[in-house]
Amino acid sequence: MDALRRNLWAVLTGIAFVLAGAAIVSGVLDVLAARLLGLMLLVFSALALAPLIFSSPRDHASWGANAYNLTAVGACVDRRRVARHPATASPE
Repeated sequence: MDALRRNLWAVLTGIAFVLAGAAIVSGVLDVLAARLLGLMLLVFSALALAPLIFSSPRDHASWGANAYNLTAVGACVDRRRVARHPATASPE
């Protein structure tokens, strides 16, 4: 039963990633998709990756995983800013 639950979460989050990416690329509800994607990544970081830092604080992989994930959350926040004010967004 535990393996089934893990597979279910993997499939659901995979579908959420694909749908969020399609919404952002197509421009249909892109701000909402970016917000929900950022929230999903933030919850994942808090529930799955942050405990790794406390359990093994000298492990560079756990710090790197958290940094990578929080960078992705920041990119989602930046996407929301660009979607709201496209004229003020920098081209870089």
